[in-house]
Amino acid sequence: MPPQASRRRPEGGDGYAADGVDRLSDLPEELRLEILGRLGSAREAACTSVLSHRWRGLWTRLPDLAFRGVGIGSVEAALAQLAGSPALDLLNVCVEEHVNPERISSLLRAAAPLAPKNLTIASEYGPRGEGAVDLPCLDRTASLTISLVEMSLVPPQAGEFAALTSLSIVWSSIDVAALLPLCPWLRVLHLQKCFELGAHAVLHLPLLEELLLREDFLESIDIDAPVLKKVEVEVFVDEELSVSFSAPMVELFDWVLVYHQFDVAFGRLWRMNSLDILAEGHVFGPMVLHLLRIRPVIQMLRISMEENDECKEKFPCSRNCQCKQPNNWRSESVALTGLEEIEIVGLKGKDHEVDFLKLLLRCATKLERMTVRLYDGVSPSKSECTKIRHVFKEYPDVECVVYSKYGK
Repeated sequence: MPPQASRRRPEGGDGYAADGVDRLSDLPEELRLEILGRLGSAREAACTSVLSHRWRGLWTRLPDLAFRGVGIGSVEAALAQLAGSPALDLLNVCVEEHVNPERISSLLRAAAPLAPKNLTIASEYGPRGEGAVDLPCLDRTASLTISLVEMSLVPPQAGEFAALTSLSIVWSSIDVAALLPLCPWLRVLHLQKCFELGAHAVLHLPLLEELLLREDFLESIDIDAPVLKKVEVEVFVDEELSVSFSAPMVELFDWVLVYHQFDVAFGRLWRMNSLDILAEGHVFGPMVLHLLRIRPVIQMLRISMEENDECKEKFPCSRNCQCKQPNNWRSESVALTGLEEIEIVGLKGKDHEVDFLKLLLRCATKLERMTVRLYDGVSPSKSECTKIRHVFKEYPDVECVVYSKYGK
């Protein structure tokens, strides 16, 4: 068998085929960039530089860069190589190590000149050492997401986020009152665990269309957003919470208040047509009255009083329970001029429930129908049911129906 001729691979890397032709280098640049983009990782894209000379440094021209599983020092070094490159559409950095807040500040300073349209900086590892993260003025960034567990952010001292329309801050404390005036074009705002305990959440944003607010133990909430369409609020409350809400254009409204002693859910208000309340054995009248004052223009009110035995045992309603405040709630009123239909499920006929029925019937001057579905343990012959029927007789213009498990 004759000896085979030795074949030496030409220099230039793995881009050469067996016939010595560099087919990878012959690919159009747009196709090579598309291939790198589909890798989904800046680290893997940079590794393709070994394929052939025409791939070296090509990753620096990608419009979207995501760094995961890369040390923060390596990320900064990589960003330094992007000087002079076109502005980024997306920069996503996930820091997977405990770092000093100053390192995050340095990372943000390195990202600022790259003018990423969408910027995300996230870390679940918490800080190493004291200090705060200095937020630079990202005047060309349209969407900014910062999720830095247990880190504090400091807003820029000058300038403004002139292009910012979407802002999300999660698990990072910041002076929101100082930050929001720097964001005049904000349309989407997500704030989660970024206020100090007992803070006043003042959100006056003329262009805001979507709001997500999830916080612990706020003192007050003041929302003024004339074009707001979607709002979701979930707040832990220790004692009292002052609420001011002005959003005449709102379409989707989710509101949950979780009290330290018991839970009250001011649930989904879809196009302001329905409201679901879940009361775990507590007096619900004062809270519902308070919430209806926030948005009295409602056509249908549905209250569910289904109970959870575990919650009732864990958070029992005591004689001085906060749920009964203020004491004069039975004599108060709210203008429910648009309310046409009420449905209450799980009514037991307790005194506070009957008093709430009276309040609703008195305030809803245009009410057409009220439906009460009794708790399974209440029969039509019991005195509780009789009390309800006596209340209904005082309002003959309203169609009032009482259901039990036995029927009407």
